[in-house]
Amino acid sequence: MFYYKFLQGNFFEKRATIVSASIPKYVSGIDGCTTQAFPGATIGRLTELIASGKVDLISLDFVRVHVGTYNISSSQSVDTIMSYFGDLIHKLKKKTFSKLIFTSILPRPVDHMKTGAKVNKVNTELKRLCKRNNLLYCNLYRSFLLDNIPDASLFAPRDGLHLNFAGTELFRKKDNQYY
Repeated sequence: MFYYKFLQGNFFEKRATIVSASIPKYVSGIDGCTTQAFPGATIGRLTELIASGKVDLISLDFVRVHVGTYNISSSQSVDTIMSYFGDLIHKLKKKTFSKLIFTSILPRPVDHMKTGAKVNKVNTELKRLCKRNNLLYCNLYRSFLLDNIPDASLFAPRDGLHLNFAGTELFRKKDNQYY
């Protein structure tokens, strides 16, 4: 199983957490993995929460970060969003020795025609930023598309942003391959 490491003749469960806004808040069923969700959090807000110690980063092997959906809908430029990601990475590296994994921003069914190109650009830049910082990047974007539009069957119909059960299961399944 992927969640165990061998130390001094004993197996120990690996510990991981998903730190996010509320999009993947119901992701569960990953051995040794918790979810810390902060509804409505932007990249800057998540950085503040980490800096203030409100995010548990103690004794973890992996920290997976999924944030940025709320930045996309704002008038912030791609460069501004990437600056926020840079600050977040810097703060995480100061607070934990865990392996960091950043997840791509998912397509937004509620305004895909307006935000799709921006999401793609941010994801491309985030992948580059992760590579430059020796971090893992998990590209989920295409997994949540059907015929190049957001697959509505994976998102909650009420708001078109949060994941429903099927979307949560897909997120969880893709999450398993990084530990």
